[in-house]
Amino acid sequence: MSVQVPCEYCRLPVVLPDRPAKAGAEPQPVFCCFGCRLAFEVTHSGGEKGRVAWMLTRLGVAVFLSMSVMIFTIYLYGQDVYAADEGSASLLSRNLAGLMRYASLLFATPVFFILGVPILRNALAQRRRGFVSTDAMVILGVAAAFGYSYVSTLRGTGHTYFETACMVLVLVTLGRWLEAAGKVRATEAVESLA
Repeated sequence: MSVQVPCEYCRLPVVLPDRPAKAGAEPQPVFCCFGCRLAFEVTHSGGEKGRVAWMLTRLGVAVFLSMSVMIFTIYLYGQDVYAADEGSASLLSRNLAGLMRYASLLFATPVFFILGVPILRNALAQRRRGFVSTDAMVILGVAAAFGYSYVSTLRGTGHTYFETACMVLVLVTLGRWLEAAGKVRATEAVESLA
């Protein structure tokens, strides 16, 4: 025998085996998939724990997009290594290189907004307080790599450094996520001791 209950996040029906509830146990939320569980945890956790969950979600999306940019860039680096001069490259090879440039631009732009904008906001807030931090240097380097690559993509010549900009943002955000997650765990441990 089975029972149908709605998913806690998307409200789609979930079929569960009919088991008697244990006395005194709190009912656990039911989810239809891992995506709903993750979305529920991100949207319903508050404070520092919610911030850590949201940062992890943004980081996961950015890592996926950054790895795609890395794959597109491998082709472009191969063109630089194996093409002796521009005249020896075939029409298909040149067109594919142009496609890889635009695909890199397409996949790198969301990473810049997902991970770069929070760093930019923090750098601007610190600048208003009267000092320049490492956030300003990180965002300046990322913007330079992204801007140069954007111009190179539109021109169709030159190197692109979208993967560099993406990986700098991913690594900086990963470090901050590890720091925030460590703070949450340390705070929970101290509260449990008290």
